[in-house]
Parts: sequence; structure tokens; C-alpha cells
Amino acid sequence: MTEQAERASKTGRRALLSGDSAADALAPWRIPTFAVLYAESSLPLESAGFAETDSPEATLRVVVPADRTIWATAAAWYPSGRTVDPLIAAWDLRQSGGSDADEAVDRLLDEELAWLR
Repeated sequence: MTEQAERASKTGRRALLSGDSAADALAPWRIPTFAVLYAESSLPLESAGFAETDSPEATLRVVVPADRTIWATAAAWYPSGRTVDPLIAAWDLRQSGGSDADEAVDRLLDEELAWLR
């Protein structure tokens, strides 16, 4: 999944990893099963070998957010990074499901927010 997300994020438009892919980059613990990308605009995914689907079997979701501050908060957390901030990553990670999603969220937040304690 992380390789797919990385490939999709390099289609020429600004994009940030989230969910399983961000967690795998920031605090690897579980094997990613679903990738989320936040993009400024629609991505030309066909040229990267992807096909559009509404299937529950899909492994990548691309979100074009109405809230443009997602890039500012990502840069505040990770100035040279390629992921959303850890709270958005945790939200998307929990939404991805799986019996270990809650534990994966806990591990991500423990790693990324430890300095707050």
C-alpha cells in the first residue's frame, strides 16, 4: 500500500500521505492495507497505472479537501515531510478499519505526540 500511495503521490501534483501510509512512514507497526492521499486537485492516476472504482476492495482513496489548511498543518509538523499531521493521519487510520486499527492509532499518537507529555 505504501508503495502505491507513493507512486500516486508522484503524479505531478501536490499530495500528502495519510492513514496507513502516513502511519507506516511515521511510526511503522502494522502492515498497511489502505492508503489515503490528500491532493490539491484531481490526480492523473490512470497514467500511474490506477483504475477508478467504488469497490470496497479499493486500496487507495484520494481526497481533495475543501479545507486548504491541511498543507499548512502538515508543514508545521513535518517541514520537509510528505504526510498530513498526526491527528489527521490517526483519524484516517482509524477509519481504515481492521481489528488492530485502534492499537495502530494509539501507537502512532504515542510516537508522534510523546513530546506533549
